[in-house]
Amino acid sequence: MLKHIMLLLALAAAAPALAQNKADSTAHADNEVEIKIGMRDLEKLKSERDSATTNYKALLSQYSKTVKNDSALAAQLQTARTECATFKLKCDELQQAQRKANVCLFNIASNFLYIPYEAYSVEKLAIPAFEAVTDKELKTQHSVNYVLLKSYQNDVKQLLDFITSAEKELGNPFAKNADEQLRELHNLPAYINYKQYRDWKGTWLGKRLCKVEAALRNFKGDCSQLKFGNIKKELQDCLDTTNDL
Repeated sequence: MLKHIMLLLALAAAAPALAQNKADSTAHADNEVEIKIGMRDLEKLKSERDSATTNYKALLSQYSKTVKNDSALAAQLQTARTECATFKLKCDELQQAQRKANVCLFNIASNFLYIPYEAYSVEKLAIPAFEAVTDKELKTQHSVNYVLLKSYQNDVKQLLDFITSAEKELGNPFAKNADEQLRELHNLPAYINYKQYRDWKGTWLGKRLCKVEAALRNFKGDCSQLKFGNIKKELQDCLDTTNDL
């Protein structure tokens, strides 16, 4: 009887431990999953792995080339920017030189308005120099200079013809003033052209126009006071240079 009681006590003491071992065994069994795969599927996975590796290497190689190309393109871009800046500087220098050349050509052409008309100089040098100016704005601003150069010969002839006619009209003993001749002078195309030029009184022909105008204003009936002789000779000498063309 005592033996049976001792056995029951021993079993009761061991029961919790046995229960814990069973629970641990059950939990461990739940965490483990048995996976089975066929050889065909395994080979397919290996093939996909190899293909992915190959693609990765190809992309890596392409990326390296792209980075290298980007570096080369960046260097080329920098070179192009440097060359562009150099070209712009040279272009600015050329434009500045061209502006100076235009001003020089313009001044050369305009200077001929301040000396007696000489056919070859005006027709072969002054007018072509003005026409060679490439600055349209400069040409437009000083278009009257070109008009005076182109009409220089004709303006000289007009003034000479006018003086010759005025002398005859004022040689009349009944002429008491030159009001009519002054109106004719002011309507003369040559006079009108020169009045449009700011410094017209400083030009060679402008000075002669002013002298003729002053003589007519001061005319009181004495034709000998006109003193057009020297002016007529100067004008005729100018026209004679056309023979040299």
